[in-house]
Amino acid sequence: MPPLDTADCSRLQFPGRFQIIGLATLIIDILGVRSSTPGSDSHAFFVLGMLLCGLLVMTSIVGCYAICSEIFGVNIIYSIFMLALLILQYLQLRSFQPNGVYFHSLQNLEMAWRNVGVEPKVMDDIQMNLGCCGFFNSQDYAYKNLSVPASCERAIEGVSQSQQIGCLEAQWRSHIVMTRRQELFNWALLISESLTLFYSIILCILIRRQRNLARQPERNALVPEIVQHNNIGSRYPLL
Repeated sequence: MPPLDTADCSRLQFPGRFQIIGLATLIIDILGVRSSTPGSDSHAFFVLGMLLCGLLVMTSIVGCYAICSEIFGVNIIYSIFMLALLILQYLQLRSFQPNGVYFHSLQNLEMAWRNVGVEPKVMDDIQMNLGCCGFFNSQDYAYKNLSVPASCERAIEGVSQSQQIGCLEAQWRSHIVMTRRQELFNWALLISESLTLFYSIILCILIRRQRNLARQPERNALVPEIVQHNNIGSRYPLL
């Protein structure tokens, strides 16, 4: 394999960026697996996303080798893999149902608030992670004849009661941010796959054309020999 030059490094930008986006999406899928219920549709979606992103990262490594080596067969295999992964990624994006993750988080919040008087640690963890207080606001603790815990300090410090954020609203905001981030990375990954597939097809065409041009002088050199051999063979009966 020839040493890398500036052109090779510029051509590696496609699979390189594609690999970075794939790793970022893989991290988001791992977080989604942790926040979803095992056995649910959302959990299966994130597990499938992890597997696809792992395959995408490995395929991008093969793509780097295919681009650097300029071997026609390797580039064909890489293009086929990219087409298959592009179809799978599109089907996964179409089956994305973020509401399942939100309902699971909402059930956990309701359970934690229902048992806040018996087991306050679960609610404290939610309030510290989301920066909220109570189910609707801090006044909810007064309805349960409980004092406001220390985990609410970040949510109520210097904020009036009307502007306080309850955990129900904070959970919804967190869900919206997570959904938009997931869709953004999925679409970015899908676009990157499409561009990489298009580039690999163009590269296959160029490699094929370069191979044909390299063989053209040999074919041109063989034509006179074949013609001369045919002419000599055709004169033997005349003699």
